Order: sequence, then structure tokens, then C-alpha cells
Amino acid sequence: MSANLKQILIPWLLEQGGEVREKGEEVLFEKVLATRTVFFARRKAVLRVRLRPKETKKELEVTIELVEKGFGLPSDTGIGGMVEVFKTTRKRLGRITERFALLSQRYQFSFDYTAFSRGLEECAKSAGYTVRYVM
Repeated sequence: MSANLKQILIPWLLEQGGEVREKGEEVLFEKVLATRTVFFARRKAVLRVRLRPKETKKELEVTIELVEKGFGLPSDTGIGGMVEVFKTTRKRLGRITERFALLSQRYQFSFDYTAFSRGLEECAKSAGYTVRYVM
């Protein structure tokens, strides 16, 4: 990743309130959008963004995932039911807006995906890159 793009992109991502890691040429951003605790189970809605620059095309390839993570006891064991421990990492299928709509039924979060993507595109544009979203 070019130094100019890093200087613009990484501080902007940190302002968004998530965790930023660099892995080779990629920049990984992860933000917990909401946490939900039910009985002995805790679940989180997590936004993951992977940014890969394509230097030859001056293009920033962006992969966005909305993931639900969880651990603990399931809430539907019932009386005399079997108690199981679960761990989930489920990726949602479909467009990102559909995933936000699906998870907003279970979680309460105020994350503006459109403003996030607009800001990301502005950062890339100021460094001379175009943005291509990959699902």
C-alpha cells in the first residue's frame, strides 16, 4: 500500500472507532457494532472491512463482511432440555444493506453504512485511487 494512501486511510479508520491492523499490503478494520446478552449467551454484531490496494490499477479493493459472533448457552434449552455450548461465526449472505436490516431485528445499533462507504471513497479519491467493492 502506498505511503500516501496509508497516511490518509489509517487515521480515518481509527476515527471510526474500530481496530485497525496491517497484514502485508492489506489493511484490516474491525468494529463491534452491538453486543447482546441473553441468559448465559453473549453475541456480537461485528463489521469487518478488508482493504487491498491494486497499485497497477490505482484501485482500492474493499471487502465488507457483517458477522455475528457468539458464545455461551443457547436460550431455548427448556426444562429438562439438553444444555449445549455453542460458538458461532456466521457470515451473512446477500447485500450489505440486507445484512444490516436482518441484524437490526436482533440488535440495536446506530451505524451509518452509507456515510462509512462515502468517507472511505473520499479517502481513496484524495490519494488518487478508485474504490471497487468485492463481496
